[in-house]
This record gives sequence, structure tokens and C-alpha cells, in this order.
Amino acid sequence: MMLASPVGARADENIYARDLAAARRGLARAQTAWDAATADAQRAELQLPVARAVATQKRSVAERRAVAADRARMSAARAERRVRDRRERARARVVAAQSITSADSEAWRSWRVRWVSIAAVLFALAAGAALSAVVARWRRRIEGSLAAGRSAVALAMSTALYLCGLFGAASAAGAWRFSLALLTGAAVGVLVLVLGTAAGWRRWQPARPLYRRFIWPSTALLVLCGIGTVLLAVGDERPDPPQVPAATMRLADQAERDAPMPHVVRIVGHHAGALDVQALRADERATDAETARDDLATLYRTATTRRWRLRQSIDRWSARLIAAQRDYDDYQELLDATAPDPTIPDDVGDLDALDRDLPDVDVPSNDLSTTEDFGSGRGGVGLCADGTLSDSIGRPGACSHHGGVG
Repeated sequence: MMLASPVGARADENIYARDLAAARRGLARAQTAWDAATADAQRAELQLPVARAVATQKRSVAERRAVAADRARMSAARAERRVRDRRERARARVVAAQSITSADSEAWRSWRVRWVSIAAVLFALAAGAALSAVVARWRRRIEGSLAAGRSAVALAMSTALYLCGLFGAASAAGAWRFSLALLTGAAVGVLVLVLGTAAGWRRWQPARPLYRRFIWPSTALLVLCGIGTVLLAVGDERPDPPQVPAATMRLADQAERDAPMPHVVRIVGHHAGALDVQALRADERATDAETARDDLATLYRTATTRRWRLRQSIDRWSARLIAAQRDYDDYQELLDATAPDPTIPDDVGDLDALDRDLPDVDVPSNDLSTTEDFGSGRGGVGLCADGTLSDSIGRPGACSHHGGVG
């Protein structure tokens, strides 16, 4: 099959010249795009296995580092929990010891207050007896308001001294507290002093002989009993608190102050943090590798789809080129058949006689050459580098003897 070239006689008058040129340009553009899509597909196909292997390897590394980071984090949490449990147990022991000490001290303080109050009451009885004797003597020897005034002053001073002595003794004994025993001792002592003063003022006429005989011995006896009671109370020492080891005290103090973790625990925590950072970075690298793999897979699919579409476009442009070439050839033959012969003068009368006298001349051919196997190719129609048409464009070996694809 011979395809006419657009440069024949009166080629500029061929109405199919533009269609032929447009078909050739479209076919060339489709062929160029198909080559680019083929190159993209080949590049993606070559790089995709490597990208998949890299993504798989990096994801495996990221998973291993994530597992190591989780283990380190759990170890750090267990170590910190053990330290905190030890501190809490130590604080519980110290609190229990303090509770026991507080209870023992409270019992000891109550016991000592009772004995101090009893001693104070005994001293109040002795002071009341002595005050009764003194007031009775004043009443017998001094008449009038002077005796009453002295008696009142003596009662007030005795009461003040008694209360000061009672509270001072309780404070000196380490048992100062406003308890029922202390208040009872104060009230009973003041009442005894008042009754003693009243008894001395009335001079107890019926019991005067007995009163005179036993007043001072009984007073001395009460004083001795009071002294003995005081010595008994003072002799009872405060109970010793339970012994808590120094290490337990330190742990309890660390728990109270929420002290930092030990150095070993902090090292484990820092190691877990470093592994977390490494796992995060490995995950980012694996994500990047997977993104690159997905991009290559998308590029391969896109290039494959483009190749399929461009293959169809090449087929369509090839068909259009063949049709345009056929229309161009037919119309060019028509133009060549109707073209005037420049060798025949315009004033020739007998054309038949002139035709018999003209010699046979070989007219140069304006046909565009084709490859030897044109019509048996399976590719698209296109130009080779030497201007020859080939219908194997896009297939390996196209235009191999004509300088390659044009």
C-alpha cells in the first residue's frame, strides 16, 4: 500500500492536507504520551519491590521498638510502684507507732493527773485543818472585824496557793490538761479550805477537846500522805514509744514529702522514655516508607491506566491517519488528473495530434515510502526517522532499519 505525500503537484490545494497533518500530530502526541506512561510504569514497577521490602522492614523495626518501649515503660512503672508501696508501708508503720505512743501517753497522763489531784486534795485537807485551827485562835483572841478580815485573807491566800500548787504540780509532772480529775481536785480542795475556815470560825464547841488533841497530828499525817502520793505520781515515768527503724522513718518521711524516686528508678524511667522516642521515630520512618510504597503503587496503576487509554488513542489516531491518508491520496489523484500540462501551449489546436508526437516521460513519484512489512504490523501508524511510514509504532523493533521512530 502506497500512501501519498502531501508534497505532490498542487498539494496546497488538497482539502485533506490539514486533516492528514492533524492526524499525524495527534498520533505523535499520543505516541509521546504513551512512551512517558510506559517509562513511568517501568520505573514504578522496578522501584515498587524495593519500596515494599523497605516498608516491611521499617514497619517490623517500628513494631519491635514499640514492644521494647512498652516493656521498658511497664518495668519503670513497676519499679516506681514498688518504691511507693514501700514508702506507704513505712508511713503506715510510723502512723501506727505514733497512734500507740499517743494512746500510751494519754493513759499515762490521765493516771498522773488523777494521782496529782488526789495529792492536792490531801494537802487541801491538811491546809483546811491548819486554817481551821488558826482561824479559831484568831476568833478567840481577836474580836470584831479584824478576826473576820484575817480569816477571809487567810482563806483567799490558801485558795490561791492551793490552785497554783495544783496546776503547777500538774504542769511540772507533764500531765497538764483540763480533765475531769484535775477540775474535781481543784473544786474539792477549795471546798475543803472553805469548810475548814468555817469550822474554825464557829470553833466547834462540842468537839473542841478532840479537835485540839488531833488537829496537828492529823495535819501532819495528811501532809505525809500528800507527799507520798506526789512521789508515787512523779515516780511513774512516761512509757517509751515503740521503736521504729531509721530506714522506716526515712521512707515514711519521703512518702510525706512526696520525695523523688531513687536514682535507679529514674534511670529506668529515662531509658523507657528514650525507647518511646525511638519507637516514635521508627514509626514515622515506617509511615514514610509505606507512603512512598503507596505512591509508587498509585503511580504504577495510573501509568498502566494511562497506557491502556493511550493505546486506544493511538489506535484511533492510526485509524484516522489511514483514513486521512486515503482521502488525501484519492483527492490528490483527482488533482493530478485535472492539472494542466505546462508543456502544451495554449494555442495548440489538435490535441490528439500533439499527444501522438509527445515522447513517453517518467513522472517522478510523489508517494511516501513505507516499510517492507507495512500492513502486517500490530502497533500504531507513525513516521520513522527517514520519513518512512510504519504501522508497528509502540512495538519493539519498529523502524529498526529506518533510523528509529521519528
